[in-house]
Amino acid sequence: MNFPIPQLEKLPTRISPCPILEAVMEIRFVTGVDWALLPGLLYTQIKDRYPRSENLLIAEMPEDFFRNDPTLTYLPRMRFIGQGFIVQFGPRVVSLLTSGEYPGWQQIHDELFVAP
Repeated sequence: MNFPIPQLEKLPTRISPCPILEAVMEIRFVTGVDWALLPGLLYTQIKDRYPRSENLLIAEMPEDFFRNDPTLTYLPRMRFIGQGFIVQFGPRVVSLLTSGEYPGWQQIHDELFVAP
């Protein structure tokens, strides 16, 4: 059977012009550690690569909102900003976002697996 779309021998590593505006890798987790301690634990591991931090506006909401609304469970409350990437963090989620032009999968892969 002939496949109607031609298959490439090798997949491209760059697309020009690139249609990707943002890439996000998100991990959801459960922990017994109090949320107040988590940002400090993460920051000690990433501070050299992500020196600037800021709270997101949702962080100003009272804890009761988060406990009573399951749609808020996985929203990040703060972000750490680095060169070309942003780490967003909440009590049950951590995500890596591209910042600026899409750098390509290899750079995202390298950023995900860089040793602290």
